[in-house]
Amino acid sequence: MKDRFWVFRIAVSMLCLLMIINGCNSKTAIEKMIDKGNAKFENADFADAAKTFSEVIKNDPDNLKAYFRFASANLCLESNIDKFWKTIYRITVVDPSLNDLLRDPTYSQSGYSTDKLQKNYMIRKEKLLKISDEISAFTNAISKNPDNPKLYFGRGYWHFMLDDIREAAKDFSSAIKLDNTFEKAFIWRGNCYRSGYRDYTGFSYTDYYENQFRTEYNYRRAIQINPKNLQTLWSLWSHNYSYADRPGSGVEILSSIIAVDSTDRYALLNRAQYRINLKDYKGAMHDYALLVKNFPENSDYWVGLGLQKINLGMKQEGMKDLRKALAICKDKYYMKVIQGMIDKNTSVK
Repeated sequence: MKDRFWVFRIAVSMLCLLMIINGCNSKTAIEKMIDKGNAKFENADFADAAKTFSEVIKNDPDNLKAYFRFASANLCLESNIDKFWKTIYRITVVDPSLNDLLRDPTYSQSGYSTDKLQKNYMIRKEKLLKISDEISAFTNAISKNPDNPKLYFGRGYWHFMLDDIREAAKDFSSAIKLDNTFEKAFIWRGNCYRSGYRDYTGFSYTDYYENQFRTEYNYRRAIQINPKNLQTLWSLWSHNYSYADRPGSGVEILSSIIAVDSTDRYALLNRAQYRINLKDYKGAMHDYALLVKNFPENSDYWVGLGLQKINLGMKQEGMKDLRKALAICKDKYYMKVIQGMIDKNTSVK
């Protein structure tokens, strides 16, 4: 009888212990969904992972971690940086104070202090990773899928966003090694070098010029893969060719931009200026003719067209364009300038 009593007590104790353990380990439906999304993400099933995290957000709109993980899954799925940020910024609806956290510290810092900026980056990094440690999530997924370039790209972008530029460049390089047609990886590796992560200082410009070369190489490789990407073309031009000492190369890049969009007035104006510096007045006239065709109400473009015709010896036609510019000009000061051009060229035989 006594033995039965102890057996009963032991059985009851074990049952209570199991109930306590199960109670501690029980997860909410949201937590289970997040685990499900994490498992799919780690298995490189980005579409289903994104779908799962989207459902989490729908059922729990205040779950900040779900927004970050949803953004990461979509980043791997499409490599679309704009869509990534659109998703991330949705958390500011939940908590408007996060707006400043998401913003790059360089935009909010007043004055220039490297130490202060680095400290601000570190604080921002700690707070963002506290919401959701996406670096660890990507690292876990990479350990299971070491040959997936999209995972390296995603982790690389998070490193870039957190100002770990050196690590970002390594990840983008890994993505490129696995897929040498990965346009976005070339672009962002170029952005890493453009930021000067090699930390050149003083009067030693070796790293500086190496970064310049590497930036241009990566942008050009991206353009080879996708020649119609205007954003990359502009990045290449602004990186190197916006300086007057490389007019020939500047014309080359701007011509590629105009081939994609013949109405881009900024590209046409800059190419015209390059051509004037090269004394290619015929080419500059062609650019101003396109500007006048696309924007006939702009008196500046008529002036440019007229002056290039005069440079080419087509004085009567050029004067006609100057008078057209004067007729449509609405600025009294500039009207006097145009009239001065007309008077000057009228007096010259």
